[in-house]
Amino acid sequence: MRIYISGPITNHLDTAYVRFGYAEIQIKALGHKPVNPFAIAAHLPDDFTHSEFMRVDTVLMELCDGVYFMENWQESEGCRIERARAEVWGLAIFDKISEMADRREA
Repeated sequence: MRIYISGPITNHLDTAYVRFGYAEIQIKALGHKPVNPFAIAAHLPDDFTHSEFMRVDTVLMELCDGVYFMENWQESEGCRIERARAEVWGLAIFDKISEMADRREA
């Protein structure tokens, strides 16, 4: 499965790189293909607004089979928007990495 990683970034820049990178490693270890929006954002212009980043993230999510919501996702407005979209689009939703273990077939 292609899994989009959703987690708080705004106000968490000091730890986001490590958290998203660790999630990416764990998802790969389970045989899935992680989509790390934090890593992709590093290649976008530095004058992108939050709204523009969210537009890019929406496209990335649409190309995935599921979404992993990292701890404390509820604190982030962007994550709450992503959660609502994932539910409407019928994507698999994971709140723990371990939930992906038996979903390798897709």
